[in-house]
Amino acid sequence: RITRTRKVLFLLATTTATFIHGDDSDTNSIIEWVRSKGGFFSDKLAIRGMDPDDPSSPLGVFAAQYIEEGEVILKVPHSCYIALSLEERNELSFTEGLCRLSHMLMKEMKLGSKSNYAPYINYINKQKHGQIPATWSEAGKDLLRKISTEGSDLVDWIDVRFKKGTEESTESCISPDDPFEEHAVALAIQRGYDKALIPLWDMFNHDNSDINTETNSIWDEGEGALVVRTQWNIEAGWELNASYDGCTDCGDTEYWWGTPEMLRDFGFVENYPHRWVFDNQDVFFEVWEGSEEEGEYSEKDYIPPGELKVFWDMDTWGMTNETGVEFLKDEVKRLERFAENELKEKGLVPKHEWDTIRNFHDAAMKDLAMAIESAEKNLLECDANSQVCNSK
Repeated sequence: RITRTRKVLFLLATTTATFIHGDDSDTNSIIEWVRSKGGFFSDKLAIRGMDPDDPSSPLGVFAAQYIEEGEVILKVPHSCYIALSLEERNELSFTEGLCRLSHMLMKEMKLGSKSNYAPYINYINKQKHGQIPATWSEAGKDLLRKISTEGSDLVDWIDVRFKKGTEESTESCISPDDPFEEHAVALAIQRGYDKALIPLWDMFNHDNSDINTETNSIWDEGEGALVVRTQWNIEAGWELNASYDGCTDCGDTEYWWGTPEMLRDFGFVENYPHRWVFDNQDVFFEVWEGSEEEGEYSEKDYIPPGELKVFWDMDTWGMTNETGVEFLKDEVKRLERFAENELKEKGLVPKHEWDTIRNFHDAAMKDLAMAIESAEKNLLECDANSQVCNSK
């Protein structure tokens, strides 16, 4: 696995960033508030738009000057969290916990400047509706549903699991026709970390090809705070990135969560590496892109710069079999028909949604085609050698 990629990001990179909106006064207020609570935000960091020439571009956290490996760059005390209690975290299911966190957030959003978390809440209240597929336009949702694999909750998870009055819902969390409540649920999943909303840490963007930060557990009682350090030396201008599915408290998320789930919960198509998990078909694979610069590698083979390579998790999932290959072929054919029939004109779909749908479609087509080629080659080699290569 390539664990380092050295890049200075001056172009808008919508594939790794949640669409965080605010201005300097918002972020400065949060920084000063966190510091007043005993927290720390390094003077070597700057929160700014990913495209310096576009004030409306998504925000990211960047190095304003050189930062040494292992240096503490952020410390957020637990008192700054909007979070479930220990009892709630232990007793509530994921859906129940997210519902509870959403209602806690709603309460603070309604309080606004009177909230105990006012600097953070004032910033949250400026976040736009429609950042994740569940809250897109009806035209955008309809189009994305047609790409989604059968049974996927990519679009309708809020309706199915959280709104009152839906036939499938097991939770009575929010009203079916209240945009504010829906927005709060979307914000809680998009910005939340394990049943907590953590100011400033939620401004670090995701990039699994360049995870250059590391943290303790967000619930670390000894420290009483989330502490973020650099993983290696950071040059001025580099972005500081996190992993949304490979974090300290993420558990086994990376074994059942992939690129579609990243789009579902955060609203973007991630940069490579991509992960695809079709658990009903026993198909799990990743696609990695070669780094432009030398890095550190573990068990994954070297990949030439700019090239892509498929990897199968032989330890847990194993190589897929003929049935899995046929499933992938059917998916590719379905996506080809979709492109022919649905991707000619965007119609009523807003531009951002249209661009995201096209990016997701392109990623799925390319990655699944590569997985088919890789699996078929492996199966042929196994047949030739009379080996069983898809055992787990």
